[in-house]
Parts: sequence; structure tokens; C-alpha cells
Amino acid sequence: MADWQKSPQPVCNVLHESPLQQLELLGEGSVSVVFQFGPGEDGTIASVNEALILKTNMFEYQVRHREMKGRAKDAIVAGHNTGSRYILPVHGYCGISGVFPKASEGTMYDYVTSVRAGGEELSPVNKLRVAIHMANAIADLHGVPLPTSSADAKAAGHRSTSDYLPFFAHNDLDVDQFVFYDGRFQLNDFNHGKVISRSVLSSDFYACWEPPGMKPHLCRSPESLRYYYFANPRDKYQEFSYGPADVFMLGTALFLMLTNEWMWGKRHMRRELSYRLINGKRPPIPARYTEPNDPALNAIIQALQSCWRHRPSDRPLAKQVALELEMQLARILGKGSSAASLDVEDVQIELPQIIDGIDDMDEYM
Repeated sequence: MADWQKSPQPVCNVLHESPLQQLELLGEGSVSVVFQFGPGEDGTIASVNEALILKTNMFEYQVRHREMKGRAKDAIVAGHNTGSRYILPVHGYCGISGVFPKASEGTMYDYVTSVRAGGEELSPVNKLRVAIHMANAIADLHGVPLPTSSADAKAAGHRSTSDYLPFFAHNDLDVDQFVFYDGRFQLNDFNHGKVISRSVLSSDFYACWEPPGMKPHLCRSPESLRYYYFANPRDKYQEFSYGPADVFMLGTALFLMLTNEWMWGKRHMRRELSYRLINGKRPPIPARYTEPNDPALNAIIQALQSCWRHRPSDRPLAKQVALELEMQLARILGKGSSAASLDVEDVQIELPQIIDGIDDMDEYM
């Protein structure tokens, strides 16, 4: 494990210099509550020249080591990926609180529910751009390039220079975690993620000796659901491969973004539906997206189907998914077939007006 993976850098003094009377309540989730900073004076974190939010735990929850560790992971990953255009940056954190840019246009969940309520839907090309945002976010999260020299790579314990060394897996990927900011959907919320510390004795770069340990929902991979429902005590001593599990969840998020439909009509997990995934079944893609034979829609469908392959070892790397999508966008825009020909503006979008959607979540069963 690299030093930066286990060494958080809190900025408590800067965070606490912003008085509480500057905070305005924006909303709350099941555990977290979100405030917006009001106008700040020079020297406070609220004086940064953009709208910022403070995300922390609800007051009724105890401050435990698990929450402290989760917020530290959130800040470490966001901070290390400051150079990524697809991961939401962090401005600071302390304890169970973090400061992030305000994504005023909401999440991908907001977009999906808006369309389901009759709001405007993205065009096929813009959906392709969003798919590129999502795949690149997972690619940036999963890995950093290995050394270009074969000798350096072998000296570092890697198989070859063509591989990527994954350092973090999200482990809770869903449309809720993609927020719209700066013309792109960007990934955030890494509290439940897994830090990858690869053993030189393992041939699997994504393996980790810690089990998933998360409640099931319909974005989970078949192997995660199988572990949740059928694990026996010996399984905790077996490696679990988080990278392919994230890629499967990426495929499900692509399905939701493309179709604006929940898998088999359900937002959350029903036991019988989880068994369908475990047994290799997948929800059908509506004909309105397959019959037009649109190149942008076809590229998204091919990407999500490759992510949905049943065997984890058969799934592509997230970076491979992103490159295929970018190549198709370059062809559509008349820029050849190289992903490198795309400019930053080529993948940005303007999000349609979001209307209040139908919150049709189901209870866990």
C-alpha cells in the first residue's frame, strides 16, 4: 500500500475558521446532512471563489471510528484525483466533515427521475458523452499507469508495463454517486470504498482479502450478491476481486442512464431479482434504444453488455470501456477514430432542466 493511501491530510483549522452562521441547510440523506457555505471573509474556506458545500453526519449519529475512516477515505481519493476531470474534487476535510464544490444541477438519479416524470431526455450523442464521463471516472479511480520501462515495472513487482495498478475500488457505485459539475457527471462518495494493496503473490490486481460487506441492491455484481446471500464462514479467507465488481456496477449505471428504467422495474433489491443476476440473467434493453441502430446508442449498449459479462475475468477494464466509447464519439464528430483527437469541450454537455421526479424507491427485501 502506498503512503498516500494511508496518510490523510486533514485541514481542521481552515475548516473551523468558517463560522457556523454561514451554513445554510441544503438537504439530508440516510446518514449525511449537507450545508451550503454562505459568503465568506478573506482567509476562510468559504471565501473560495465558487459555491461550496459541507457534508457531515447527522447530529443524532455517534462519531465512531468507522465514520472517521470513511470520511478520510473520501478525502484521500478525491484529493489524489484532483487532476481527474471525472472525479469531484475536495477542498478540505476534518473528522467526519468534508468540503466539496456544490453540484447545483443535482445527480444522475435526479436526471433519471426527471425523465421518468416527463422531463427532457438527453440526445443519443449526449448520452454517449455521459457514458464517457462514467467510464473515465471508474478508470481514474481504479488505476494509475505503470512505469514505461519493463525493467522498472518488474522491479516494482508488476507483470508488465501494459497493466494498470488499481489503488481503489468504489464498492457502492450507483447513479446517486454521479453529480453534475462543470459540464460533466463526476463521481464522488467514496466512504464505502476499498483500498487495494496488491500482494506480489497474487495474479489478480483487483484482489482484496476483505469481503464486500454491503447490503445488496440491483447495481451489485452477481458475485457480490452471491457472497451476501450464500457466503459461508470460509469465504472471508478468500480473495474478492473488486475491480470487475465495480465494472459490473458501471454497466448497470449505464443501463439506468440509457433507458431511464430501473432493472426489472425495481429501484432496490428484491431477493428473487438478485437470484436472476446470480443465475446470469439481465434485464432487456427496450426496443426504442436498439431498433434505431444509432451509432451512439449502439456504443453504449455494447459497453454495458461487456460490463455485464457474468464471469468477472471476462469483463473489460474500465479504461478499455472509456477508450471504446471515446473512439466512437470521435467517429461521430468526424475526428477520425482516435480517442486522443477529442478536446475537453467535445465531451461536455448541457444538462436539460431537471424537474421534480418520482421517488419510486422500493424497500430492501
